[in-house]
Amino acid sequence: MSTATRPALVVRAGQGDNRALLSSRYSVLAGAEDTGGALCVIEMEAPPAGAPPMHRHEADGEGFLVLAGGMDVVVEGEVTPLGPGDFAWVPPGLVHSFVPAAGGVRALVLTAPGGFERFVRAAGAPTAATGLPEPTPPPDPAAMAALAAEHGIAVVGPPPAA
Repeated sequence: MSTATRPALVVRAGQGDNRALLSSRYSVLAGAEDTGGALCVIEMEAPPAGAPPMHRHEADGEGFLVLAGGMDVVVEGEVTPLGPGDFAWVPPGLVHSFVPAAGGVRALVLTAPGGFERFVRAAGAPTAATGLPEPTPPPDPAAMAALAAEHGIAVVGPPPAA
């Protein structure tokens, strides 16, 4: 007899909640509401210019599993290159960002506990299920910082240099 309190979740390829944010595609595959608050899983595809501002998550850790391409993860000023198959975990409270490689990056972004998907949905616009969205101008930094703060994310500086 099962002790599960919810059914299993299956999300087929292309069926995530796809959002355009910072000229990147963020596909929400699972969020807090799907996992009992445990985690958030997002497939991200970012172009070379898709670095988010330096920031820290107050309550959730953030992990990056590179699927294709590459990225530099910047944590508290230390730069670590990641390629396909590499994983990095950033605990809550550490200032971080990432810089996609010259050919861009496709990665799984995992946060625990869940909730980061709420920020992605609030900040991003609906977009196609595959490929990169059309490039957009950067958002207003003050507006982005205010929206991030509503979701427990402190923006502390501009995107790191490539």
